[in-house]
Amino acid sequence: MTGDTVAGVTYGPNHAASVIMSTRDGRIVGTTGQVGGSDEVWFDPASRTYYLAANSMTSNGESTGYATPVLGVIAAGRASSNGSASRWLGNFPTAAQAHSVAVDSVNGRIFVPIPGYGIAVFAASRH
Repeated sequence: MTGDTVAGVTYGPNHAASVIMSTRDGRIVGTTGQVGGSDEVWFDPASRTYYLAANSMTSNGESTGYATPVLGVIAAGRASSNGSASRWLGNFPTAAQAHSVAVDSVNGRIFVPIPGYGIAVFAASRH
C-alpha cells in the first residue's frame, strides 16, 4: 500500500499518533498510536482526561484508510522516569467535520458539535 503523494513524491502510509506535551517545559509526556488526526483537544483537570476531536481518524489508523471520525479519550497519567502512565481509554464514533470538543468538569458531560445535526453529548464514566 502507498500513502500520500505530494508534489510527485509518494510517501508510505502515515500512522495515527497523538502526542501529549508538557506546557511547562515542552517535554513529551505521553504518546499513543490508537487515535490521531485530531483538530481540537480538551483536557479536563477534574478527571485528568484528554478528549480528542479526531475528525481525521481512519478505519485502519493509516492515511490509506477511510474516514472514521471519533472522540478519542486518553487518561492522563503521572510522568515517571520510564515514560508516562497516560493510557488510551477508547474511541467513540462521531461524524464528518466533527472537529471540536468541550467538557463540563462538574457533570462529566462531553460535547461534540456535529455540523448540520446538532451537538452529540457523551457521558464520562468516573474512574
